[in-house]
Amino acid sequence: LRTSLAAGPPNRIMQLVELKALPPLSNMLGVQDPKTVTVALDGIHSILGAAAKISDEVVNRVCLMLEECNGLDLIEKLQEHENERIYARSAQIIEEFYKGDDEAGNEELQPTVENGQYQFSAPAASTGKISF
Repeated sequence: LRTSLAAGPPNRIMQLVELKALPPLSNMLGVQDPKTVTVALDGIHSILGAAAKISDEVVNRVCLMLEECNGLDLIEKLQEHENERIYARSAQIIEEFYKGDDEAGNEELQPTVENGQYQFSAPAASTGKISF
């Protein structure tokens, strides 16, 4: 898997995403072994990089899939890790692929105002399939 993610063409890497490679990689972010965490971060970075080469829409879908499997939360926590490589890679992922999330906010998650009251609604669930 590591070799496929590092050297594979973007469409082949997206096939791995369709086969649900993100949840296991995300789970690896929670283990205690720094080498395992580094491999998982490198794999996630490769997946997001391949998605970015295809289109903004595909990278946004992959980012959402990563959030849905708790990967983003784990990556955010790793920004406080004592291992410099883990810290740097997790910060790089956040900066490169989630840079606008904190500043602009997700438009789908913003409340609307009706009759002076805020109305909240959740975005539609992802099907997990990526179309090229």
